[in-house]
Amino acid sequence: MQHSNKKYELKEENTIIEFLWNPEVDQSTIDVYKKLLEDDQHPPSLVIHGAAAWTIKLNYASLDALAGYKGNLTKLAGIMQPMAQSSPIIWMMQVPVKREKFDDRRYMITNDQIESYNQAAASALKTSGVNLWYSAEVITREYPGDEEEVDDGLHVAAGIINEYLQVLFNWYCNGPIQPKSTTCCMDSRPNPNITQISCFLFFLGCSIASAYYYIAIKTQKTPASQSEDKSDSVEPNGPKMEVVVEPSDSAGKETAETLAALENNFKLFWSLTKFGFIMGYFYLCDRTDIFPRVNKHFNILHFAVPLLAFLVYGVWDRKKVKRPDILNVEQTTEWKGWMQLIILVYHFTGASKVKLKMAALTPKHSGNVTLFLSLNTENAVNVIKYRSTCSCVTLSLPISSCLASASFLYRESKEKFGLLRVCEVVFRYNFFVFFLCLVMDRQYQLYYFVPLITFWYFVIYITMAMIPRATKAKAEEDNKYYYIMIVKLLVLLAVIFVLAFSRTLFDLIFDIPPTNELFRWPGTNLYEWWFRWQLDRYVVPFGMAFSFLLLTSKAKGWIDDSHAGDIFSRKLSIFITLSGLTLHAIHIGRAFFCTDKPSCNRIHVYISFIPILSVVLFRNALGALRTYYSVFFAWVGAMSLELFVGQYHVWLAEDTAGVLNLVPGYPLVNVAVTSFIFICVALEVKSISSVVTVAVIPRPDKADPSKANRSMLKRLSVFMVLLLILYLYKLTRWM
Repeated sequence: MQHSNKKYELKEENTIIEFLWNPEVDQSTIDVYKKLLEDDQHPPSLVIHGAAAWTIKLNYASLDALAGYKGNLTKLAGIMQPMAQSSPIIWMMQVPVKREKFDDRRYMITNDQIESYNQAAASALKTSGVNLWYSAEVITREYPGDEEEVDDGLHVAAGIINEYLQVLFNWYCNGPIQPKSTTCCMDSRPNPNITQISCFLFFLGCSIASAYYYIAIKTQKTPASQSEDKSDSVEPNGPKMEVVVEPSDSAGKETAETLAALENNFKLFWSLTKFGFIMGYFYLCDRTDIFPRVNKHFNILHFAVPLLAFLVYGVWDRKKVKRPDILNVEQTTEWKGWMQLIILVYHFTGASKVKLKMAALTPKHSGNVTLFLSLNTENAVNVIKYRSTCSCVTLSLPISSCLASASFLYRESKEKFGLLRVCEVVFRYNFFVFFLCLVMDRQYQLYYFVPLITFWYFVIYITMAMIPRATKAKAEEDNKYYYIMIVKLLVLLAVIFVLAFSRTLFDLIFDIPPTNELFRWPGTNLYEWWFRWQLDRYVVPFGMAFSFLLLTSKAKGWIDDSHAGDIFSRKLSIFITLSGLTLHAIHIGRAFFCTDKPSCNRIHVYISFIPILSVVLFRNALGALRTYYSVFFAWVGAMSLELFVGQYHVWLAEDTAGVLNLVPGYPLVNVAVTSFIFICVALEVKSISSVVTVAVIPRPDKADPSKANRSMLKRLSVFMVLLLILYLYKLTRWM
């Protein structure tokens, strides 16, 4: 039964798979191809052919047999050529054998013989239009497979066959369907669309504008320099003559203001020009075939060794904090840094593709912790009078989110609830992603982290800003505002609870056009947004409650963290620190008892605060741990957003499905080169974002406080029109 023709019909897929047992290239093989060529009604969609081993065996590896094999293949090539124009034909090169396992019937089949026959096939078919499949030979040689499955030395194991099929499906399917999660075998990339071309024209315009302002600045400075040159001149026949031109105060002030305006404009357009080059690099790396990509292959050492190295260096490179407050800005930035490193290593090594409980736990832990940190740090620290560089929005960074919310409670003035502050935060976190969506032609939800933190920022803002509004001054005058805050938190918790348990209501709210385009991915699917939203839905309320309790405790004098010592007594502080370690160990241990991912996710929703609380307790009770931070981790944490978003295209590839390969054949060198460029890009984008944010968001005018708001509303109107145009263009693309 093994050596016979077979036919399989898959009716639902409208597919017929036919196996023809014809192990030699002879007249019968030529007749089969003639028959296929004459069948105009049902031509084959794909033909895969290979032969040699039986010819070697039956003819005892004679040279005459090799010559006859090549001659018959040459005849067959004449029939294959017209057929290959409509039906792809693959000639599978014969794979290496394990001769030590052969019995007496196959001793004449050697790898040298197989190589000779493969060379003959390549020579005979080179101009026929037939695709020569060499990778099967490489896979067989380098992939050991399961030795217990096949022991005859000739046939290959099922694991190797699966690899064959993977390559075959990639070659045949990836071109027509253009999947987003593939790294090879794609047809030529589509030409840039109108949106992408418009973006590159915009950046070209910025480069022209920067050149114009550069020349204008040089021109503006030239008269002054000329005056200085004249003042130092010496007359040929007399003493040194000084020519001093004293401009009027108003003229000098006007010149200085003009020069400052020119320099600000140059700084803006030059930053956008650099950003344009960065976007061009992103496009070349991940939307063209200039640079190759490779698939990820998980190895536990590749996952563990970098993390261990980061840990050792991070602990060694430490420094004392400026202020020893609980969850001080250095500590929370450090926290974001080491969490981001875990996420990057997790993605780069392909740990998500293996059933590794520790790896599965790590990004989930990192995600809710990052969220917690980013949303709370900056706002809360405004209350305790120092400025935090942490994001108010980054829901995934653990401690920052907690502190951010409470800061709204203690806002010292109404201005903190104003339009400018909201626009500044939202712009800062969406600037990079907005242009990536346009240049890379990707949906907003692909970069799920940014939509998530932006959404939760609005949730926190609305919760704290809605009337009755609780501010620091009001809370000091009347304790009822503490109860108002508690009621607000309970209402928020109730709303989240209802949305989480009513998918219909959730879809009804988030599937309203045109805003539904912000939540759909892939295509028109809302599931990814639903999954991301509900997974850490209680982290933000926990962060808000934590920050509320922390700042209330400080206001009431229950906690004093203004000194560098322990928060409580020595024994109690040690107990709290050990409790934090124990909680974390319990949480990690729980992950090893999860039977499957869905059940783990269901439990994670309700205990996501545990790793956050454990680290807070561990890092803050003892003064020795609270007053020092890792400079390296804090450096990474300061650009965590840019690192998270940028990894999709210039460190990884194909939207994280593969790895960018700038130095083929040298994996370690490639990691070093791509990582260096990736970090430089992240640092530059962070700097550019700060410059553009200052230019786009108006500064408040003390003489006319409403002027900046009016200007911001005009800019928002222009931006909304732009979004509407993009939305209508997208609708026309898919009609």
